[in-house]
Amino acid sequence: REIEEIETNVMRLFEYGEYFNFSVSGLSGTGKTATVLAVMTELESKAQKENLPLRICYVNAYNKKVEFGILASMVSSLSGSYKNGYTIGMLYACLEKKIKDKHLVLVLDEADKVKPEELTRLLYNLFELSVLIHQENEQANISFVLISNTAKFLDKLDSRVRSRLADNMIYFKPYNALQITDILMSRAKQGLKQIREIDENVIRYISASAAQAHG
Repeated sequence: REIEEIETNVMRLFEYGEYFNFSVSGLSGTGKTATVLAVMTELESKAQKENLPLRICYVNAYNKKVEFGILASMVSSLSGSYKNGYTIGMLYACLEKKIKDKHLVLVLDEADKVKPEELTRLLYNLFELSVLIHQENEQANISFVLISNTAKFLDKLDSRVRSRLADNMIYFKPYNALQITDILMSRAKQGLKQIREIDENVIRYISASAAQAHG
């Protein structure tokens, strides 16, 4: 279900030529990042077939908790590197130059680890940049995908930013015991090939305990 919701959002780019903004939340280990990146890979492939100028920029914000660090990672991802000594204004100018003729999708992982005031400033400035480049080129735009362990971080953002994200939240539910059992059995068979028999009762016990802990 979650992957269908993500795909529905990103298909707006092809069906209506519109940008998309959404947030993905859920406990660690529920497959949020892997699912989003898998859809982004499909998106890149489809864009290439349809000659749509698209770039995906993935940034893990866990150790980049301020606007400058995230922006520097974006510029580095798009251009390969950036020079030490750049001011934040120079980084925005460099970013504008790189995306002025294409659609950029920013996937910001661990978004809830960023200081609220820093995230607000970053997103607001990128929203404004998106409007600017779109005015000059209809194909140019910025879409945002924020991944977090909790949706509550959105409540701490400025209303001008929150209103563009809060209405489109995709929640990844924790795995239930049966799902965890299937995953563990599959992994056990792959990783324990030398062991002839796998005690399914042990696997079920572990699965039930794990499901209860996250329930």
